Amino acid sequence: FTRELMHFDHFIIRLLDRKTNKLELVISSGLPAEALGVDLFAETEGNGISGYVAATGRSYICPDVERDPRYVSGLDQARSSLTVPLRLHSKVIGMFNIESRQRAAFNEDDRQFAEIFGNYVAIALNILDLMITERVQTSHKVADDVSGEVAGPLNDIAVDAASLMDEYIGNDALHARLKQILDNVTSIQKSLRQATSGPQNILGAGDVKETFDPVLEGARILVADDEPNIRLTISDVLRK
Repeated sequence: FTRELMHFDHFIIRLLDRKTNKLELVISSGLPAEALGVDLFAETEGNGISGYVAATGRSYICPDVERDPRYVSGLDQARSSLTVPLRLHSKVIGMFNIESRQRAAFNEDDRQFAEIFGNYVAIALNILDLMITERVQTSHKVADDVSGEVAGPLNDIAVDAASLMDEYIGNDALHARLKQILDNVTSIQKSLRQATSGPQNILGAGDVKETFDPVLEGARILVADDEPNIRLTISDVLRK
């Protein structure tokens, strides 16, 4: 859409990370790798035009990059640029930067269209965030349910295997097979714990905040038992 509708061939979109104040790359087209690797922050000074726009929320037309001290090298042989903020409910969440090899390539009409287009980009990114949140929460619930259902049977298998190992000491072949069963149970339990910790491969999963009960937050529970598998199972259940 940026190319076909707006006729912008050289552009970059960055999102603002409010924890670090850094402008993180989302998508780009027609810009060299060295321009994409520049670290920019939402600051009015020392972070280029993009940092200025993200910090102030004001669009910026640069008719001649060679005469603008704020310009940070981007497109090879760039002559002018247009940078607009991405807004969501009046809050700046990032910036949209377009560059051209022609001087004074952008006017007020371009600025207005880019701002409107940027609002749609911000809405699309917000919808993505909502979808990510839903997927993360759903995955947590499914993983918790599965973990709760299989915790008991897995523990029974582990206890029975350990008991048989004690009874058949000296039978190396059977002992090895029972040891393999125990190892498999441990592997399954480990995989379930990883699953209930959340799908880390989903973009933005780390930004989803969990809610805590103020009564239980910070509380600690001691689980005491002479069977490691029982301790592990009870700990998994209580942790939920």
